[in-house]
Amino acid sequence: RFSPSCARMLPAPKNGRRWSPSCRRSATILSRWKSWRVARPTGDLYAIPLAVGIAIGRLGCFLSGLRDRTHGIATNLPWGVDFGDGTTRHPTQLYEALFLVVLASFLAWRLRRPHAEGDLFHAFLAGYFAWRFAVGFIQPMPHLGGLGTLQWASLAGLVAVAAQQTARRRTGTQASTEA
Repeated sequence: RFSPSCARMLPAPKNGRRWSPSCRRSATILSRWKSWRVARPTGDLYAIPLAVGIAIGRLGCFLSGLRDRTHGIATNLPWGVDFGDGTTRHPTQLYEALFLVVLASFLAWRLRRPHAEGDLFHAFLAGYFAWRFAVGFIQPMPHLGGLGTLQWASLAGLVAVAAQQTARRRTGTQASTEA
């Protein structure tokens, strides 16, 4: 239902037009969002679904072939894949999907044990950034200083995760969560 407080958020439409129902609903949600109080961090809730979702997405990348540019460099390994250009390449999309299934399994195992809030999400981020850094060595991408752009971004992500974990340990904000 369109809240009167939302009217202040939306500028008056021009030319006598009216706001669409979806726009009004969005404004209502945004106006109420400020009053929602999240009692605890929610990253741990997303760690396993993110890993599974990205793994499924990588299968789609594999099926799209060369178009999405997520393939690997040429290889002579027996499991190399020819995406139609006559070159056998590393199927890095499948490597990543397999890695993410393993990571999701590890996170599910870790979920059942006592852990501090945020540990699962940080483990997901650290694992994924480390993977993206490693797989960059077998992907054809532009290099800067010997590393690809995604590798540099992954390094920055790893540094950020490590810094946040260090800060959490120093401030003692790692309350244990029972499984």
